[in-house]
Amino acid sequence: MLGNTGEEPRVDRRRQREARRSLLGFLRRLRVACETFETADDWVEFVTGLNDILNLYQLEIPESSRQNLEAAMQLTDASREGIAQACQGLQLEIEKAMELLPKGGGCCGCLPAALIAGFAALVVILGVLGAGYIMFTNPVEVRVANQGCGTLLVREGLPPVLVPVVGLLGVKLPNEIPPGAEELIEVPSVPVTFQISPSSDRSLILSVLGYSQTIDLSGNVSGVTVNGINLLDGTYNVNVRDREQHSVVISCN
Repeated sequence: MLGNTGEEPRVDRRRQREARRSLLGFLRRLRVACETFETADDWVEFVTGLNDILNLYQLEIPESSRQNLEAAMQLTDASREGIAQACQGLQLEIEKAMELLPKGGGCCGCLPAALIAGFAALVVILGVLGAGYIMFTNPVEVRVANQGCGTLLVREGLPPVLVPVVGLLGVKLPNEIPPGAEELIEVPSVPVTFQISPSSDRSLILSVLGYSQTIDLSGNVSGVTVNGINLLDGTYNVNVRDREQHSVVISCN
């Protein structure tokens, strides 16, 4: 029988940084939502997102912080004034929890932004080649789901030079995609086929008309599926115009 060594479980600092990013993303949404809560049900539904983060990062978020956050989520006054007060209190506890977690590091959350940045760069190339009319076509919807990853940065993960460009091209992006959430992205209905291929160094190669972009994947990304096809299993060709709506699922282990 093995005895208790008394050692604490080793904490993955990369996942700690992901936990901090997820808390930051939730905090930003909470600040915006504070003025919108009408009932206790509105509050309970909203803080479910924070529960998902706490469950996903049980080892990374200190126990004391988790307890304080769980307590702050409980309403003691269901009036609008009581909910507003609880909202302020929860913001404070999230900020305290974030202070105990490391900043910066890895970029699992940048994957959707990298995909969009690659797409935008290739669309710019097409525009230079004389296909600028695509900026004025009807948009195609892309639903991106986050399964088990930390908060996925989208707009924030874009290179600054591309932020105004994607808007001009008719690309509409959410700021981020929280764990367990699904967000809508709109892209122009480009009349070309994009080829997406996996590489041996855990990256995806996005190419069209002889031009390509390489997208690096972080270590804990276990799958990226487009329209039900896992891009890590082999080459996939997708014509944006073939569907009015495409689906993307990003999974992490």
